[in-house]
Amino acid sequence: MIIPEFFIRLMKTDLQSVMVMLFWLGLTFTLLLVSYLSKQGSERHQAIFKTLSLSRGMQTAAWLVLILSGTEPHWICFLASGILLFGGLYFETRTLLCLVSKPSKKKRSFLDGCAAAALILLIFSFVRIGAITDHFFMLGVFFCLIVLLSGPVLMLRRGGSPLKIIIGASYTLLFLFCVYGVIQLNIPQMPKFLPPPLIGDLIRILFVEISFIGGLGIVLIAKEDSDAHIQELAFRDPLTGLHNRRFFMEEARTVLSDCARDKAEASLIFIDIDHFKKINDEHGHHFGDTVLRDFSAVLKLIYRPLDLSCRYGGEEFLLLLPRADSGEALNAALRLLDYCRSSRFPSKPGFSYTVSAGIASGVPRSNSLDELQELIEKADKALYRAKAAGRDRAEIFGESERG
Repeated sequence: MIIPEFFIRLMKTDLQSVMVMLFWLGLTFTLLLVSYLSKQGSERHQAIFKTLSLSRGMQTAAWLVLILSGTEPHWICFLASGILLFGGLYFETRTLLCLVSKPSKKKRSFLDGCAAAALILLIFSFVRIGAITDHFFMLGVFFCLIVLLSGPVLMLRRGGSPLKIIIGASYTLLFLFCVYGVIQLNIPQMPKFLPPPLIGDLIRILFVEISFIGGLGIVLIAKEDSDAHIQELAFRDPLTGLHNRRFFMEEARTVLSDCARDKAEASLIFIDIDHFKKINDEHGHHFGDTVLRDFSAVLKLIYRPLDLSCRYGGEEFLLLLPRADSGEALNAALRLLDYCRSSRFPSKPGFSYTVSAGIASGVPRSNSLDELQELIEKADKALYRAKAAGRDRAEIFGESERG
């Protein structure tokens, strides 16, 4: 394979200079993380950054051992730096896993087992012959790959943010190049797509990239997740877990816009828990909160993935059903009424509650706030009629009474 000369010059690196650079980058980043941990951070991020600090500290120590051992390090120094580097990358993988998904105990045990197997095989290989051209070493590399690629591969999954994809791709490239280099050393007859010196240069450059992108990127991902969590809290009702009124009013306009574009009907169900003030007065506000949480759980049973719900205020709730006519909305409301009637509470064996619902339907003309408000007012009038007719029923705006 012919490699352009300018590409070779661009990739050319000096091993000693790269190790010195990695040492200072690692040391600076570790000190910054420690100073951050002493001041702020949520409990989850504190745990993540502690693991990341340990990871970067071990990697920094690995580069320091190699730098101080000179141009021809003894195999014991090489082994010590390898153990430190692998341990650092392992803890970095644990950090990545915590950021992209909460690993189960079984998954953590599997990774710990693979890491222990890799470490034992690598140490045995070095102690036995003091070299890396050995079957035990190759098996150790295989276990390393299982451990170190688990986090980055998860970051590449569909739906991840661009930041996670870039970091996951960088880690994956580094590990694949490292494995490819080791395989070339052990299997001389393997086709050489790139000259060995260039592979070494690429690996060193990727290590510098990981040291910068990986460290800064993990902090940015933690910030990204923290911002998403704060935004989620801003749009959720803390008691019921449903979206709040502000989120509903913003998202409902988008839903109505889609229906208006396709000339599709949309329905709104306005729901109120019957005699809720009496429930609070007779059973206490704490039990009243339990009823609200139960209702929110029941509401989640009847709506479709494309529907939109919220706690509108107090004991009032809204459910928007795009592409559903009044008949479909009525069926959903009647199912909701049945579920609520059958709800039971262990702390109050004889207690049950009911709800009333008002329904308004139509083909939206636009996504204006006025049109949304008009739909809510129509559903509210139907709800008022349901309550006047005896509660525990659903009414459709503009139609005769229904039970």
